[in-house]
Amino acid sequence: MKIKKIVNNIINIRNEFDEDVYGLPHNINKVFTFCGLKIKLNISMKNYFKRSIKQWYIKEEHQEKNQIYPRRPSIYRLFFNYIFSKCPTLVFCHHMVTTFCTLKCKDCCCFIPYYDKTSHLKPISFEQFKQELDLLLKEVASVEIYSFMGGEPLLVKDLPQMIEYAAKQKKIKFIYITTNGTIVPSDDLLREIKKFSNKIKISISNYNSNPALSEKLHYEELFSVLKKYNIKYEYFKEAHWYTNIEFVNQNNDFEVAYNNFSNCYMKHCITYMGGKLYLCPLVAYLERNHKISEEQAVIDFNNGLKNREKLIRFLEKSYFEVCGHCNHNNVKETIVAEQINGKV
Repeated sequence: MKIKKIVNNIINIRNEFDEDVYGLPHNINKVFTFCGLKIKLNISMKNYFKRSIKQWYIKEEHQEKNQIYPRRPSIYRLFFNYIFSKCPTLVFCHHMVTTFCTLKCKDCCCFIPYYDKTSHLKPISFEQFKQELDLLLKEVASVEIYSFMGGEPLLVKDLPQMIEYAAKQKKIKFIYITTNGTIVPSDDLLREIKKFSNKIKISISNYNSNPALSEKLHYEELFSVLKKYNIKYEYFKEAHWYTNIEFVNQNNDFEVAYNNFSNCYMKHCITYMGGKLYLCPLVAYLERNHKISEEQAVIDFNNGLKNREKLIRFLEKSYFEVCGHCNHNNVKETIVAEQINGKV
């Protein structure tokens, strides 16, 4: 009977958060009974769970039929880790292993063409990657979805070693490798991915609607080798691109920052690069190019000072002041992967 009661309590917690994700009325000061303990959620705790869980639901909304996605993160595991061990869970984390790329897309959501020579991240070594990943995993209970990002990650020489190391980490539950389809993976890389095929999936960007890229894209060859090695991959049939968000220097009030964050499509794109965790790829670009200070939506894991506490506060936030500088008014649909000619 006691086990049944505990299971029912866990189910009730899950159902309460499911309702909240879909926008149904929810009491912020809800008291949960978990394994016989009464736990009151304050506003900060609630923000943490809302942000964590909504990331997963947004991902599910974009699923296509017959696509294999990893299971949802366990809501009661998120709850347990946060309440009892004060150890946060990252639902998504995009680890940028280089900002070098084979394309120069005008409206790249990571703003890659706009990095300058001093801020560009050359393909990192395995030693640097291991150091960065160890710093991150030390402060979290788990990373549910971990993504190798660029730039173009297939440009990174040590990628096979990096994949092996990341895949062996128990705290990392599932891995994506994002590629633009211009590079066919080497046999060494394919063999390494195949060893962990139950934990890794390739995400291939679809730029087929841009005829100017036809000679650079190698989709058919890429599909062929992935099938040969029995590696799971996703390739969306349709792609929609939008012009980049403009960053303005004017200081806006709380309401603007809050609304911008609430409605931003990049708010769940937590980016990790050079041992620093950024709210989104735009913040990463701005900080590395010295357009904003590090204190704005950035956690530097390299300094080792109360990083777990900083991360919890980071995940509890319902908005960031830096979001008040974003101008969403001029965002509109545009050409997929339109290329920039010459220097930016």
